[in-house]
Amino acid sequence: MVSGPLRREQDGCRWFDNAILVEADPAAFAAAFCALTENPGEIVAMGQCAAAFANATYSLPTMLQSLDALYSALLDKKSVSVPPVEAAHL
Repeated sequence: MVSGPLRREQDGCRWFDNAILVEADPAAFAAAFCALTENPGEIVAMGQCAAAFANATYSLPTMLQSLDALYSALLDKKSVSVPPVEAAHL
């Protein structure tokens, strides 16, 4: 996943904090690859940003919190849309 604002567009590449989106063009891919090989510090920074994003988004506590919120919302919706069963209908 790409996160953060668009930092720059150059040679068919869109640079973000944790990734590069490259057009489906060999020249664009080569431009991105060359830019990264010329600046190893950028590779490290992008990797750290990607790791922070993944840990924040997909950590076990975050996933459990999201799952709990989903189930709670579904249960709330079900309890509102299903009328209670009366004893006479049993």
